[in-house]
Amino acid sequence: MAASLRLRNSLEKELTPEKLLQWTNPSAMANAKVNVFLPKFKINGEYDFKPVLESLGMTHPFDENVSDFSEMSETKGVVLSQVLHRVSLDVVEDGADSRDVPGYRILQHKDEFKADHPFVFLFRHNKTRNIIFAGRFCSP
Repeated sequence: MAASLRLRNSLEKELTPEKLLQWTNPSAMANAKVNVFLPKFKINGEYDFKPVLESLGMTHPFDENVSDFSEMSETKGVVLSQVLHRVSLDVVEDGADSRDVPGYRILQHKDEFKADHPFVFLFRHNKTRNIIFAGRFCSP
């Protein structure tokens, strides 16, 4: 278990935006048919983005003396008190679906991924390569 924790910490320290782009570059990937085994899990979170936005210099929407929502509201002095983001991911066992991948190749020595250890995951929009959701699962 300690080795697994060290590996996870090592991976997370290496996970820079540049490395992620390199690791997920479509030209470096091949289509392959892989059996994936994930544990059933649910992740919920709530994040307050007001401090983040203010640290980036976006302070006007939170200050009634300078906020301007005139294009959205006729009421003067409208301000934002919070910017909340709620997220939920529910991985269930119902997702046992097999699909043929055009042009797939058979992996040598490793045709399955079994997530029976801590892992990092992300959802990415392939066309723009933007990360939509990322997380870490620590206790399978």
